[in-house]
Amino acid sequence: MNRYRTTLFYGISYVVILAVAIRSLGFYFEYSHPHRWLVVALLVSFALLLVAIERNFSHRAGWHPHLYLTLQMGLISALSLFRPPQDFFNALYLPLSGQAMFMLPRRTAFTWLGLFSLVMAGSLVMAYEWRNALGLAILYAAGYFFVGSYANITIQADAARQDSQKLLMELQEAHRQLQAYAAQVEELAVTQERNRLARDLHDSVTQTLFSMTLTTRAICLMLEENPQEAAVQLEHLQKLAESALAEMRSLIAQLRPSAIEAQGFIPTLRQHLTMRHQRDNLSVTLEVTDEPRLSPQQARNLFGIVQEALNNVVKHAQTDQATVTVSQADGTIYVAVEDHGVGFEMASVQSDMMGIGFVNMRERAEMLGGTLAITASPGKGTCIQVKAPLERDNEREN
Repeated sequence: MNRYRTTLFYGISYVVILAVAIRSLGFYFEYSHPHRWLVVALLVSFALLLVAIERNFSHRAGWHPHLYLTLQMGLISALSLFRPPQDFFNALYLPLSGQAMFMLPRRTAFTWLGLFSLVMAGSLVMAYEWRNALGLAILYAAGYFFVGSYANITIQADAARQDSQKLLMELQEAHRQLQAYAAQVEELAVTQERNRLARDLHDSVTQTLFSMTLTTRAICLMLEENPQEAAVQLEHLQKLAESALAEMRSLIAQLRPSAIEAQGFIPTLRQHLTMRHQRDNLSVTLEVTDEPRLSPQQARNLFGIVQEALNNVVKHAQTDQATVTVSQADGTIYVAVEDHGVGFEMASVQSDMMGIGFVNMRERAEMLGGTLAITASPGKGTCIQVKAPLERDNEREN
């Protein structure tokens, strides 16, 4: 029983006891009843037991509540035996009805309320004519069950409030855990992106800069002995510098995915293919059937896979022709990049996955919840296909 409910219930109970005491003692003392002091003693005993049950018995189980209710019912029955009879002593069962509901299981408590009603009705039948006794018995019994029912409702409300508070605490804890998990996922994503960019720099720009360094040294040696060859190497050095600049711009573009979010996956892909043709002289045919609706995260990862696959075409395929196919079916998106270049032996490339960028593409495919398939053979080119589930509309909105 919480503090507020305890204070309210016992405040009302003491008011009931005070009203009964004023009515009974005023009557008995006015007529100098010989048992008036015994009435005082019984009322005081009832009030003291009412206080004692809250301090000692309210949280106990077993027989203690039954003993308490039996003693209190005995005190009220004794008060009802005095003559002339005073029916208002039966009002003392009202606080007992609430206490029975607070201390005992509901079924047992209602049994006690029925017992109170029977004892009360018996005392009234002994003291009054049956019609008056019946009316008073119905009135008091209704009061007992009303108080008991109200106490039961407050118990259920308190239990529901405690369950709600417990659920709220669990939801708050789950929210904190989700925030922590989200932070970890975000940190992991940032780390993975940094690692991917580091690999890209190592595979492309770093190697180009290393080639530029070697070419520069060779030019320094050739300037005096063979100026014509030095001029050729200078032209080669210029192409290497342009290639390194293009690679850096490509990586910077990956760090700026706003174009994909603003324009969409297919328009951004068309723009990128145009840039590859201008920069690398790579002609790419784009085939789109049923343009998919993608989230920004899906679009960025698929765009990164296509970009990496085209980088491999330029570096290794020894061809200037490629095809990019985008389609969807049954909630799945398919993206394929195919060339008809020199190809390679799949077995020989397994140990060199990091160097040719396949790991980057596979990681992006896994982030999409999909798979990456690579088919290649010498002289027949290479095909890289990604298959990933499309996000539902509500997930895209979220």
